[in-house]
Amino acid sequence: RGGRLLVLVSSAFLVLIFTCSQLVILGNDCRLERERAVHAEDLLLQSQSSFEQTRQALEKQVEELKSQASGAPDGPEFQLREVTRLRQEVQRLKAEDAELRKENALLKDLKAKAETSPQEHDPKVIDRLPAVSTEITEDTLRMLASKGAIGVAIITCKRPKYLTRAMDSIFRAPRDPSMFPLVISQDANDAPMRELVQKNYVKTGQAFHMHHEHDPNAKAVAAKFGGSKQAMGYVLIAQHFGFVMKRMFDEFGFEAVIFLEEDLEVSPDFFSYFEAMKPILRNDKDLFCVSAWNDNGYQNLVLDPKAAFRTDFFPGLGWMMDKDLWDELRNHWAVAYWDEYMRRPDIRKHRHCIRPEISRSFTFGEEGGVSGGQFFKGHLGKIKLNDVMVDWSK
Repeated sequence: RGGRLLVLVSSAFLVLIFTCSQLVILGNDCRLERERAVHAEDLLLQSQSSFEQTRQALEKQVEELKSQASGAPDGPEFQLREVTRLRQEVQRLKAEDAELRKENALLKDLKAKAETSPQEHDPKVIDRLPAVSTEITEDTLRMLASKGAIGVAIITCKRPKYLTRAMDSIFRAPRDPSMFPLVISQDANDAPMRELVQKNYVKTGQAFHMHHEHDPNAKAVAAKFGGSKQAMGYVLIAQHFGFVMKRMFDEFGFEAVIFLEEDLEVSPDFFSYFEAMKPILRNDKDLFCVSAWNDNGYQNLVLDPKAAFRTDFFPGLGWMMDKDLWDELRNHWAVAYWDEYMRRPDIRKHRHCIRPEISRSFTFGEEGGVSGGQFFKGHLGKIKLNDVMVDWSK
């Protein structure tokens, strides 16, 4: 009987060794390893290290079982208990192996994307990533969020040409896809917009696509603000932002999220800027957001591309908040005019927002939209977009 137990123990150990041997390990024989692939490779190594720790722990448990078996009573009750325990351990290891295989496959795709994008920024080239075998899924987003990625939410409705321009701008800016995964959130179901997103960004594995369905009570809410078509638009936009925040923070688990809109272009150093600002936002309780926009950033008023300041005005137009702020706002999010809501004293609570001297975003939304291009010619269209590549990590 004791011999049979040892055979079972040995069999479990062989299963362990076989399982570990099948773990997917990415090769490192690329001649021109780019900096933007390093992050994804680090995540892969972390995943492999986690599996190795699990393997070593199980080996230790098997050795302990062997030791216990050598001095324990050789009765059927003991054997049954230990065999059951061994089977549970093997099943647990198999489940962990399956999860790690899935995670490694996702990381392999992300690493491939990073390696195929240009090493240096060329404003004339849009570095659209090639099609990959794996589309971005909710599980992909949750995994990246757990590794510290910053979610990038692009708010859209029914201006596909505008979204194309905005996305081209995003792809021109150097970006690690595993650090800044893209989520396109579409308000309602405009067919041309849906087809564009699916064909150009979902099927190519560059973005995740989700839909915000209109609230049947939106009309009643808009009536409290005059009931006009414009008021209705601002109600729907506020509801859409709330929907995106709930999914990004509560469902996907991001600790920080950047919010863009379909009529915004970004600068070459947009992602470098936000990556450097994230730890500052997380650690400084006198801050509640980081923005890419300077509302006074006219060509003749700005000079230093490396300067950033605190402001007590919420700029919006390409901005980042963290989960701590969402925890504050979740139960009483804006019902309309969400940007004015963010500027309220009871929301800001004397906190500041970081903004650059030269804007890292530019709004080109002169046509369409709820505002109808209000203030574009007189103000918004005159803001300078930074065109200098600044490394904000230095």
